[in-house]
Amino acid sequence: RFLDHVMHLTKASLKPGSTITACYMTPDKHYAFVEFRTVEEASNALGFDQILTLNGNLLKFRRPHDYNPQAAKSFGPTEPSPYINFTALASLKERGSESRPGGGTSGARGQSPSRGRSRSRSPTAMGGGRGTVVRLAGMVTRDELVDDEEFKALVETVRGEVAQYGQLEEVLIPRPHSDGPSHDPPGVGIVILRYDDMRGAERARAALDGRKFGDCTVSATITDL
Repeated sequence: RFLDHVMHLTKASLKPGSTITACYMTPDKHYAFVEFRTVEEASNALGFDQILTLNGNLLKFRRPHDYNPQAAKSFGPTEPSPYINFTALASLKERGSESRPGGGTSGARGQSPSRGRSRSRSPTAMGGGRGTVVRLAGMVTRDELVDDEEFKALVETVRGEVAQYGQLEEVLIPRPHSDGPSHDPPGVGIVILRYDDMRGAERARAALDGRKFGDCTVSATITDL
């Protein structure tokens, strides 16, 4: 919500409505992976690199490791718009957040994924109310996440399994990096489920915790990502 508010406040958004389509935060809350609805808005978010703070934390915005800047150019801008209104960030102090002076587009670093996806390192929380997010450990293995077709089948299997417990809003399964485990993003091997209410999340937690999937035993917990 904070980042989406900033996008609209500074006119970094292109149209009304949420600029963010998905967000996953690692359990230690050091990294968040954010997907934007458009390539332009993903690129604009880079303009806030190291000029925003939230809860005392300086936010750093980066591109994914597997981003190809040449390929991404065919989908839209790869740099922030020069028309972002950084002076509007001063009003954030009134809300308990802060902005650093000297914001601009030249601070954008790294790479941007195509199709509007941008991963940012920030304490931005995953959307949804408290108690509606379930964290599953031990449900999937790294090897199951590498192959594209196998991953798609896995997502559908997981979605079909967990949808019975309530109105399922989102299934997030971070994928490993193609260069090997040492390059993996945080959260590989974890499944995140977001339901529309606490009852669905609690039913999923109770049903899945301790359950066997193949040779693995699932650990299910409610989390406020």
